[in-house]
Amino acid sequence: MLSVFLHYSSLTLLVLAMAVFAWMAATTLKQAREGVAWSLGIYFVLVLPGLGGAALQVVADDATTLAAAKVMMFFCRAGIPVALIALVFDMMGRPFRPRSLVLLSVIPVCTILLALTNSAHGLLWSPQLDDGTGQLLVHPAWGPWYRFVHAPYSYLLLGSMMGIFFLRLSAVSAPQRRSMVLFLIISVGPMLTGLLHSFGVHLDRLWLPALSVSLTAPLFLWIINDLRGHRFRPVSYRELIEQIDDPMIGIDLAGRVVSINHAASDLFGMDRTALLGRPLPPTSPVTVALSSSLDSGKPLLHDDRWFDVRKSKVLADDGSPRGQTLICRDITAERSAQEALATGEQLMRTIVEHASYGIVRLRRESTAADGEPVTYRCVFANAAAARWARVDADSLADKYAAEILSLVLAGWQGDESALARQIFSAAADGRVMSEDLELSGDRSKSWLRLGVEPVDNDMVLTLTDISGLMRRQLAAERKANSDYLTGVMNRHGFEQAAQRVVESDAGGLVLFIDLNGFKQVNDRFGHSAGDRLLQIVSGRLVDSCRSQDLVGRFGGDEFVVLAAGLTPVTEQNLIDRVTDTLSEDYQLDDQRVSCSASIGRARFPEHGETLDSLLAHADTDMYRAKRAVTGGDVLKTEKRRA
Repeated sequence: MLSVFLHYSSLTLLVLAMAVFAWMAATTLKQAREGVAWSLGIYFVLVLPGLGGAALQVVADDATTLAAAKVMMFFCRAGIPVALIALVFDMMGRPFRPRSLVLLSVIPVCTILLALTNSAHGLLWSPQLDDGTGQLLVHPAWGPWYRFVHAPYSYLLLGSMMGIFFLRLSAVSAPQRRSMVLFLIISVGPMLTGLLHSFGVHLDRLWLPALSVSLTAPLFLWIINDLRGHRFRPVSYRELIEQIDDPMIGIDLAGRVVSINHAASDLFGMDRTALLGRPLPPTSPVTVALSSSLDSGKPLLHDDRWFDVRKSKVLADDGSPRGQTLICRDITAERSAQEALATGEQLMRTIVEHASYGIVRLRRESTAADGEPVTYRCVFANAAAARWARVDADSLADKYAAEILSLVLAGWQGDESALARQIFSAAADGRVMSEDLELSGDRSKSWLRLGVEPVDNDMVLTLTDISGLMRRQLAAERKANSDYLTGVMNRHGFEQAAQRVVESDAGGLVLFIDLNGFKQVNDRFGHSAGDRLLQIVSGRLVDSCRSQDLVGRFGGDEFVVLAAGLTPVTEQNLIDRVTDTLSEDYQLDDQRVSCSASIGRARFPEHGETLDSLLAHADTDMYRAKRAVTGGDVLKTEKRRA
């Protein structure tokens, strides 16, 4: 009676496990066609024939059926070790090259082929599967290929996989480390039971590895749910730098390239896979130019493009060095503009009377005993210079340099005496000098470029209005730090501004916001509706916050708010305003959409003293809120009536 119960309960367990693993395989393979999601999906696919073979072995009543069960199980036995080691390398951000994967698969493929033809040679198991009286030999003796090739090779791969993973655990991003460690730990069960099975430990008709996999199916299911969505890619750092347009290279302590984005591989003119895991090619002109630029501090010139090269250390959580990053900022347009401006200024200095910028010629009148100039008096000033001084051109004649500077620099908040000393020193040394100064007027700000150029014993002051240029530069900076779709700050701009606020020790609040039904809006109404939804959300967030608060979009449907200097009352008021405004319906063309949002919060310095720690805390809190609505109706729509 007990035997019958075990028979049917085991069969039921195996069938249920097959359904669970089939669902997990479909879910993970749907996520992506490469990377960790793909490797996990292949792993789950390979588990299925093992479970199916184990179930078929339980119900087998003849040698042919039993042999088919053995073949199915060897499909699983052969493929799982290779799938697991490929998964580990994907999690560390160093996917296998196809050639390496093919080499590792040679013995598993031979094992599968031998399993299909085992009845002819018995290299995997004894082809005699009954004792001649109709009694099946469910666990026949192992053949030489299994004992001396397949089993040692498989367990060598599995052992290497576990060792490599735990030695390189830091290469897996922190949010996914826990789930991936648990995944590999529960994978040890089938490995150990498989080892016992290899040494002759059996349980009636059951294949012990399949039974252990079936029992751990709920844990696999929990892990997959934990890694779902965009968190399904443990090595997200690589994807992050891929979005940066400037060349960016990560180098470990051994000098090997561990991460490189598309812009950097284009700079070298080489495929990324040829650069990863190796030092930068020493004979490459780009490598030589990079080294020279870092040593000299000068920009790098390559293929008529100029790059500002910066190197920064990468530190571990304990402060120990882990490597360095090289970032090459393309300054070609900026440098061209500067060169054009310099050329233009040189030409404009030859146009005196009708120049659009101010020109003042000052003559040295006396010299101290040590040879340093003491006084300069104006001998010429054009109309543009008079406009800067807000007087007639004739009235500037014979005025001393200090008087003219005082008139021109009205509204400047700097030290006029210190600037005058710099000007006189430059003239005495025969140096050309240039200073950009911000002047505060009655209605608006203006920017003056004050130039100093020695001419024999005299000097010439040039007064150039660079207000338009500065405004364009400020506008370009705002554009670079703004999200093109919503107009709020992008991730780069937000992090720059937020870092300054966090470092000011003002204290405050960080809100991390994620729209729960955004994907459904895109799927149902199209991306234009999704874009419109993001624009409405950003507008509501800006309206809900104070003028000094920071609002940014991190990408996709994620928004972040930072507010400093809040009291408990104003903090709760801000949270209530944001919560209320995001709970209101959205009008998208003729559709009225209710799209909920998950909000995580972090207070500083209570939950962290750095921006990264605050964002991590708020992100975790947001996912806690998101899990509370998982499975609910995150999108409701109503068509507007005419």
